[in-house]
Amino acid sequence: MTDETDAAPRGTTMKTIGAWLLLGMLALAFGLSFGLPSDAITCGLEPLAKTYGSNVVDEDFQYEFRAISLTTRIPEDPKMQEMLGLREEVLDAIVERRVLGELGRRMGLVADLRDAEDLTADGHMIVLGKTWDWLAGQAFNYAAFERNWLPRFGVGERRYLEYQREEVLARTVRDVLASVITVSEAEVRSAYDQRQNQLSLRYARFEAGRFADLVDSSRADLDKYVAEHKDELVKQFESQGTRFLKLPKQIRLRFIEVEKPQPPAVDADKATQEKYAADLAATRAKIDAALAKLQAGEDFRAVARATSEDADTAAAAATTGG
Repeated sequence: MTDETDAAPRGTTMKTIGAWLLLGMLALAFGLSFGLPSDAITCGLEPLAKTYGSNVVDEDFQYEFRAISLTTRIPEDPKMQEMLGLREEVLDAIVERRVLGELGRRMGLVADLRDAEDLTADGHMIVLGKTWDWLAGQAFNYAAFERNWLPRFGVGERRYLEYQREEVLARTVRDVLASVITVSEAEVRSAYDQRQNQLSLRYARFEAGRFADLVDSSRADLDKYVAEHKDELVKQFESQGTRFLKLPKQIRLRFIEVEKPQPPAVDADKATQEKYAADLAATRAKIDAALAKLQAGEDFRAVARATSEDADTAAAAATTGG
């Protein structure tokens, strides 16, 4: 890694770096603010974005995604990935690396493939601006690198080193910017005060109807609820009464469904025939047991929940219709 800038007075150098810092932040903000929306980021032949006239293509995206997945736990559920904005984060990482690299070149900083080779030989990899020790202190072995490590990224050795070369340059720019930026205690306190009351909240939504199906209210429970919420119920009826008036005739059925085993072919072997007979006997025994509980006076809804194999109605005490 070399710095090709000429020596200059300290004041001039600080002003120059300050100017580059402002330019870099503007460029970075521009690059990250105008990324493609989630549904526009598709993996195909069309470029995903452009930075300084250079296309961001699917190979770039796939490499970055795989690199991030090796260092960060990524949910497998596509819906969860979409909710977290994962694809946008991957694209932002590519744009950020390129913007910082361009800023570094304008500052006179250089990184070549030898820097990437040295980084790799040391067992390090840069992802999202952080350096990861993928060898965990073990000695570098080129054959193992080529056989086990490189295939994880879906690119050849030259391309992998080129990506890491860009990361080395971007890391150097971050280090330069961090070395000339002074953050006062007052600024730190102000940032803390602004963020300490913020909360990142994720929640799961549950449908009340599913839980209502699991509760069997008695007539006494219903009468008590009506008595305690009479005024509220009257208001609801006045505003939503049409939902309950002039309805067509309805019927509600309760049933218990037990799936009958499929009979085998006529010429099935003896083992298959015996298995069918055993399954059929078990089905009949299950039905007889449910019938015995009902005849003994057990609540139909409880028996249905415990016995019925119909996925759509079992939780609702085997109720259907309306």
